[in-house]
Amino acid sequence: LHSYRSSPSFASFFLSLSLSPLFLSLSFFPSLSSLSPLLCCLFPFPSFLSPVLSNSSTMSSEMERCFDRLTQYATESHYQQTELSGFPRQMQATETSETRRMPPLNEILAAVEEHTKAHAEHVGLIMREQLEVARCMTQVGFTELRGRQGQLREAIEQVKNVLEQVYNYVIPPQYLAACERIKRAIIEQQKQLDILIAELEFLVELHRNPYYSETIHPLVDFVVTEQKFPCVCYRGSELEAGELQLTVLHGVTVEFLEPSVITATLEGQYVDHLALQNHEQQVVHEGPDANRCHFPLNFVKSVAADPVMISFRATMHMRQLGRPEPLKNARSIDCCTTDSFCVINQDRVLTDFVGAVKELVSLDAFGNEHVCSWGRFCNSFNRQFLLATKQDLNNPARPLACAHIDYLHDRFFGNGNEVTREQADEFWKWVTGPLLTLAFAPVIQAMWNSGYIQGFMNKEDAVQYVQKAEEGAVILRFSESPVAILSLTVKGTRIKHFRVWNDASGCPNIQGFLGESNCLAEGFSSIFQFNDVSTVWRTIPLETLRAEFS
Repeated sequence: LHSYRSSPSFASFFLSLSLSPLFLSLSFFPSLSSLSPLLCCLFPFPSFLSPVLSNSSTMSSEMERCFDRLTQYATESHYQQTELSGFPRQMQATETSETRRMPPLNEILAAVEEHTKAHAEHVGLIMREQLEVARCMTQVGFTELRGRQGQLREAIEQVKNVLEQVYNYVIPPQYLAACERIKRAIIEQQKQLDILIAELEFLVELHRNPYYSETIHPLVDFVVTEQKFPCVCYRGSELEAGELQLTVLHGVTVEFLEPSVITATLEGQYVDHLALQNHEQQVVHEGPDANRCHFPLNFVKSVAADPVMISFRATMHMRQLGRPEPLKNARSIDCCTTDSFCVINQDRVLTDFVGAVKELVSLDAFGNEHVCSWGRFCNSFNRQFLLATKQDLNNPARPLACAHIDYLHDRFFGNGNEVTREQADEFWKWVTGPLLTLAFAPVIQAMWNSGYIQGFMNKEDAVQYVQKAEEGAVILRFSESPVAILSLTVKGTRIKHFRVWNDASGCPNIQGFLGESNCLAEGFSSIFQFNDVSTVWRTIPLETLRAEFS
């Protein structure tokens, strides 16, 4: 209120509230409707956004600074990791991504998130002001509101552009989920504002011609506010609460007469082979869960590695403010779609899983292009890696660290800024074994999450690590040879490298290899344990490891 006291419209703000019953009564007496513009000119409606959007130039300048900071760095820059407590630093990384100049992604993402939250408040204020405009119907109100809507639309677009630029860099895995949430929030803001802009144009026409009867479009739209996609789903699985949620967006002149019905259908090359259960849901427009709809979909059939999407169609009964009769018939609206996903059979998981992951990463990173940035490819793979290893996207236990990213980037992509489809194909040929093992071998997955498997490391780096440790220390890593999935490097009288052979199921027989008798025979006594930085380590006695995973 302090900001309103310095404005001449402060008194008219309260006076217009006291006269609001008179304004509303005018809509029921057509003979008096001609007085409405005069009264609203004498007592202007409150300008909610004047103090709020006054800092739009400051917000714009901050987003421009974010752009400048991003362009100061090459796109091959990686992210920094922080050390975990309890792990003494026993060796320093040399010439790794931790020592390079990097874009301050955490600061930029914090600014983007802050601006996105502010824009959400501004959209709500514009809705309040548009409701006043709809009641007062003054040309002055139309002009002012149109300008504010344009300002906010530009500000939201600017934040969206910064976020798109961020995706060209390797985003820390713990920030990927936050980036997706911000992205969905921006889409929701843009859709809501587009509805309000179209609705305002309708009100302008109605002001010029009281008998204007055209129905504007879109009056209503939908946005996917929560989704677990893109991911690999399994036949017979059901989406849990919060894994797929839609929100109804509408203009201020819209009134729903009854709950709406939303139907989910599948889109893709082989959708005839896939069926959904619980594909029709009702959304209410009043109460605590107003305009929200959860879809507990059940996937009845599979489509192997062929990506599909879910599209939605809504049927609703509604009317517009100032029109006593509802719109003719129920309106059917084709609304949003989800991200792509794959549905595979549990009994074919070892043959179909990696193919499905590859398709989802390619679709997300490349789209229809032959080349994509290294950052986009790495971010897409990082997300699928977290899902495959069953980690929480919001708080991953052990995501790929800088050292892992450096290893993959150098070995398969030549440390280049761009990735071609041919390079990606070579990468997938090798990563299939490690990814399947981490996804479906519970012991290997638990050892990875606990830091007992360094994973992505070459022989030379493994030798440098074990030389710093005591005799008998072992490092577990993914083999560079396709003959085996896991290898280990051990320090003895001389440094040796061993392959961990697979058992009958195709998984590395790590428990047998690190068994007590084999360890005594080969001289194994301890194992390296890394934190998620993967340059901070300690050695653990193998007896402790065997007790933990017996």
